[in-house]
Formats: sequence, C-alpha cells, structure tokens
Amino acid sequence: MPTHTAKLQWHPAFGAALRIEFGKELDTLDIRDEYPLSKKPLLMDILIVKKEQNIIQELIKHYEPNKSSLYHQTVMDLITRANWEQMEEVNKMCDALLELLADELKESKELGIKEGMKVGELTGIKKGELAGIKKGELTGIKKGELAGINLAKTIFKLSAAGSPLCDIAKQCNIPEQRVLEILE
Repeated sequence: MPTHTAKLQWHPAFGAALRIEFGKELDTLDIRDEYPLSKKPLLMDILIVKKEQNIIQELIKHYEPNKSSLYHQTVMDLITRANWEQMEEVNKMCDALLELLADELKESKELGIKEGMKVGELTGIKKGELAGIKKGELTGIKKGELAGINLAKTIFKLSAAGSPLCDIAKQCNIPEQRVLEILE
C-alpha cells in the first residue's frame, strides 16, 4: 500500500458538495471558500452567508394580487411609510430599468402595434367578405323574386289574352308543365 506524504486537499470537494446540497437555495446564499493565505492549517472550511434579499420587491410581488383588499392596502401603506427610503430606492431602480430598456420597450410596442394592425386588417377583410356575401345573397334573392314576379305577370297576361300554352312556354322560355303550375 503506497503512502502519500502530501496532504489530501479535501476542501474543494467539500465546497462542491455543499453547493450541491444547497442547490435550490443557492440564489439566497453566498458560499465563500476559505482561502489559505499562510501555511497555517485552515480554521474554518467554508463560510455560508444568507444573502440580503430585497424584501420590498418581494412585498410588492405578493401585494399585487391582493391590492383590492382593504386589509392588504392598510398593511402596505404602513410598511411603505415605515420603509420610505427603501421604497424610493426601488422606484429609482425601476425608473433606471425603464430608461435602460426604453429602446427595447419602444421596439416591442411598435412590433405589437404592427401585429395588432395586421390582425385587425385580416379580421376586417374577413368581416367585409362575409358582409359582401350576405349582401350578394340578399341582392340575388331580391332579383330572383322580381324575376319570378315578372314571369308570373307575363304568363297571366298571355293566358288572359288567350295565348295557347305552348306559345306561353316558348315566349317565357320555360316548359309547358311549369306554365301549368304557375297558372294553377
């Protein structure tokens, strides 16, 4: 069995194992490995510090769905007044973000407007086509009714004048049977 004279460096593996163990909470933790600055043995392997979370942003996020509740409004008002400086800081950050993203927001807005116009145009075209079809159908029905009425008038006039059935059918360009059906 070989013997090693060098010391085993287990600290990096231990730090990696801790990061794996705290995987889900890593965004809220600051894990700092101890770095040897001298030849003395390490006293503490790893320092784990809970990061300061932006409580104000969390509060705003949870308040949003309940903002119509009088109780939530009262509590939010109290918290806002007690933490005015922090609230102002969050507002300044939001303004700064809006300023930084102004070009992207403007571009997105313009793209949204263009897309909305396309959808509106297509919807308008479809509605226009449907309206045109309905109007065409109504116009066709009216013309058909008028043609039918005029045909019936012609048949009655010719019949009243004593024209034979075969002459009425020829003149109206319909079969004799149809002339009989109309006269009945």
